[in-house]
Amino acid sequence: MTPIVAIIGRPNVGKSTLFNRLIGTARSIVADIPGVTRDRIYHEAEYRDRTFLLIDTGGIHPSDTEDDLELHIHRQAMAAFEEADLVLLLFDAKAGIMPADTAIVDLARRQGKPVLHLVNKVESAADQLAASEFFSLGLSEPIFLSALHGLGIPELLDQLVDRLPPAGIETQPGELHARIAVLGKPNVGKSTLCNTLLGTERLIVSDVPGTTRDSVDSLLVWQDRRYLLVDTAGMRKKHNISYQLEQFSVFRAIKSLEQSDLAVLVLDAGGELGEQDLKIAALTHDRGKGCILLINKWDLAPERSDRAAKEYTSVLRERMPFLDYAPLLFVEAKSGRKVHKLLPLVDRIVSTRDQRIKTSELNEVLRHLTDRNPPPLGRNHRRQHLTFITQVGVRPPSFAIFCNSPDTLPEHYRRYLLHGLRERYPFEGTPILLKFKDKH
Repeated sequence: MTPIVAIIGRPNVGKSTLFNRLIGTARSIVADIPGVTRDRIYHEAEYRDRTFLLIDTGGIHPSDTEDDLELHIHRQAMAAFEEADLVLLLFDAKAGIMPADTAIVDLARRQGKPVLHLVNKVESAADQLAASEFFSLGLSEPIFLSALHGLGIPELLDQLVDRLPPAGIETQPGELHARIAVLGKPNVGKSTLCNTLLGTERLIVSDVPGTTRDSVDSLLVWQDRRYLLVDTAGMRKKHNISYQLEQFSVFRAIKSLEQSDLAVLVLDAGGELGEQDLKIAALTHDRGKGCILLINKWDLAPERSDRAAKEYTSVLRERMPFLDYAPLLFVEAKSGRKVHKLLPLVDRIVSTRDQRIKTSELNEVLRHLTDRNPPPLGRNHRRQHLTFITQVGVRPPSFAIFCNSPDTLPEHYRRYLLHGLRERYPFEGTPILLKFKDKH
């Protein structure tokens, strides 16, 4: 198995900066605000032909805390501590040894895991002199480094690889069946849904909106198929995004959507369908992604009858006509009720997005549609002629229709062709792209 390396430390010592430095990209959010990283964030890294899984964690709070969110963050970090094969204990040279640092050292000793002792923010000779106090912690000889500037990183990587468990036969990860982005406004139950699917408290769940600040990847295996589940930060209205950190979180959520195969848009059955819900839905459609509309907290809805579900569906379809292809699923993520229906639905949509249709079949459909409702007149009152259709892509299914004057073909007739194509090939859960090209 791939060895696991966890970066552990109190809040704001530079764990995410080091994580980003080691993997070579801005994967974790970095800011001068304690507690920025809340969930465990995983990324594969390689050095000297050894592959390892690096974990960025939220800051450990060894002292008792009554704050639910801090307690959740602490539990996530401790879970990473326990699953790691090697622990990188990170300290802040500029802050010096804090009571929380000594408590974390005691935790490390009790865990009995191999540890590398790292002192961050050592950027000058004066910093090195000040950092010498960390020898008193009684750990291995500290490695002085600056994660921000890359100082000391080669030495760290050499020692890290030397301390990894002996290389055995590593299991090759299977091909991902689907990348699923879980989207929605803050506090609609995205993390609860992911935890229910994963069967573990992999993600922090709290009634505080904005608990998930970063997009968190989790590998899910179901019926021998591998899915990458991405819990994203809740997307607020722009005037509610109060500081740069949250803006970056939303940017990461959008990027996660772009890298996904489909999106699960989580809506709160107990709340009103708002403008932000519509914007997130439109974003999913515009990016050409598959989509499932998941109505969560159905147990908290004013009425839960079949009639109420039909009325909710009717309102949703009226407000989101551009997502008429997206299936609806009513669930209670906290109790797990009906959540088991989600992955079979994902499988159907993934299969649909890869579907290819014979050109001969497509042209039969095109002839039927144009005979039933001929194209309108074009320039100089000449009849439009749609001569040929062929599929040009998948994910999403994309088709090119050749005609004599594509620029003048009205929008209503384009919609007619799109709906006609769906009548024959439903393409559940995915948009269809039609491209009109000049036949000459």
